[in-house]
Amino acid sequence: MLAGVDGHKRHQGAVALSLSGFFVRGAASLTIVAIMADNGFMLGEHGETGKNVLYEQAIHVPLAIAGPGVPVGVRPGIVSLADVAPTVAELAGVAHPPVDGRAIFATATRNYVPIEAWDCTGKRRRDSKTVTCGTEPTLVYDLVADP
Repeated sequence: MLAGVDGHKRHQGAVALSLSGFFVRGAASLTIVAIMADNGFMLGEHGETGKNVLYEQAIHVPLAIAGPGVPVGVRPGIVSLADVAPTVAELAGVAHPPVDGRAIFATATRNYVPIEAWDCTGKRRRDSKTVTCGTEPTLVYDLVADP
């Protein structure tokens, strides 16, 4: 039922149980449900608290989508929360809103998503991340060798 939950499998059962009554009433064939967080929150990782950093714990957030036309399982690739509205529009069979996102289940996939926090900007790719803060040199992180 839930697709796209990465790193938050412990929540799948709770979400499925919460929605089970809704689906039993017959609304499942007409309804798309999207569950997401707006950002990660540092709880002492890397000595940080809060959310205005570009560590993986702060930029990697859960996203689950269920409903008609949603493939079951985890979709590989890079996804941005900007992709939610175009995805729901595509699943509902209506025109995409004029936003920077793209439908998640489309054949074209993202090469990266832009990331930002305070004066830092960057690009998160599948296996790497680049970060530039202010006038400092750009940093490149190899997320395979050093996750």
